[in-house]
Amino acid sequence: MALLEVKNLAVSFVTRNGVNKAVDDISFTVESGKITAIIGESGSGKSVACYSMLGLIPMPPGRIDGGQALFDGKDLLQCSERQLRKTRGRDIAMIFQDPMTCLNPYMTIGKQMVEPIVYHRGVSKSDARARAIELLGEVGIRNPESTVDSFPHEFSGGMRQRVMIAMALINEPKLLIADEPTTALDVTIQAQILKLIAELQRKRDIGVIFISHDLAVVADIADEICVMQKGKIVESGDRAAIFSNAQHPYTQKLLSAIPAGTKVPHAQDAEPLIRVRNLETWFEIAGSETVKAVDDVSFDIHRGEILGLVGESGSGKSTIGRSLLRLVPVTGGEVTFDGTDVTALDGPALKTMRRRMQMIFRIRLRPLIPA
Repeated sequence: MALLEVKNLAVSFVTRNGVNKAVDDISFTVESGKITAIIGESGSGKSVACYSMLGLIPMPPGRIDGGQALFDGKDLLQCSERQLRKTRGRDIAMIFQDPMTCLNPYMTIGKQMVEPIVYHRGVSKSDARARAIELLGEVGIRNPESTVDSFPHEFSGGMRQRVMIAMALINEPKLLIADEPTTALDVTIQAQILKLIAELQRKRDIGVIFISHDLAVVADIADEICVMQKGKIVESGDRAAIFSNAQHPYTQKLLSAIPAGTKVPHAQDAEPLIRVRNLETWFEIAGSETVKAVDDVSFDIHRGEILGLVGESGSGKSTIGRSLLRLVPVTGGEVTFDGTDVTALDGPALKTMRRRMQMIFRIRLRPLIPA
């Protein structure tokens, strides 16, 4: 018997412009000890399908139009809110995409990890704290005895995601839902998180739903793959069948989108659009210690050219971008944009320059005004 069996699930949202079918009559199963990946582009219904089973979509405007979600013999769609609260965090746990929108910035990591195990299991706070320290060590957090009392902002993006994994596992759930847990992480940290999830799944023999928009991400960890498009599952099968013999045009399109080869070079202008020489961006922190976030960096970018900055979290990639726009103070060096020395600009001249040089931020909810 499957750990989770979803039958003919349909979810819609009622808006002023009509009814939007977010999930349209989908069915899939998740086995204990297996990873089922749900793949599709943004808006395909991946997350809504999983959130609706746990009562995590707002109703209204959302509504369950039909179907069943049988977990351990009970239909989650028929459970009351009280019953779902007992299931969420204990038998079914979630890892969300952005830890900073889920972790409380005013509470230490330890207090946030202790809360669910005390609520669901009724253990003492001291025993819960010991369990939290043990799990932090298991997911690769250094010095868990001391970091358990740290706040979320004191961790890097990869470490915060490890904390979220530890929180999800603290009650030893039977099913883990991972909603694009590696999207905002760099490639090396992404690989570590994927490896960690796969290892924990095998070690604990739990079922996993892994939600992603990228087939390449799940290529090495998924046992079964469901491909979603416009609210429907258009193709499903085991990993080998999907990657070697995809039948649906949309699945074939996703496979063809996996990067391969190199970009064709093109003729360049003699003068670069951006010229960076010996750039330094240093930060003074407590105790008069200096952090050299960017140290003696030089490069050119020509018109029509894409320059890739690749490195681990904390390597200085984002700080370089912010330094070019003067969003952080530049300690030394030269930044020239279209013949203008950016480091010498201030006031109205700097604002005018920024109209021609823009930045797309990683976490879209932070730069957008919510109200």
